[in-house]
Amino acid sequence: MPSALPQAISEGTGPRPIPFSRIMNPERAHDEPSEVAAEDGLVIVDGPNGVAVTLTPGDAVETSYRLLDGGLEAQGQIVRRGAPSEQSGDGEAD
Repeated sequence: MPSALPQAISEGTGPRPIPFSRIMNPERAHDEPSEVAAEDGLVIVDGPNGVAVTLTPGDAVETSYRLLDGGLEAQGQIVRRGAPSEQSGDGEAD
């Protein structure tokens, strides 16, 4: 029997995602970029605290766009509130 959940979500009556601001604690934000490698036609991301993700090439490209978009949006938020940026823009900490 098909689940009614996808329809409920599309109609706005299903569970709502938790906003990132409620999930992430800014005091625990990681300050080192993840390592990325391509192996056997897959992309492997080795992140902080032993987090590892394997992505298809297409999903890795889409994720990179989303990371770039999020990073630029966050930098804009920092600029708008007048706080100094934590990154110089070259991926290296100041």
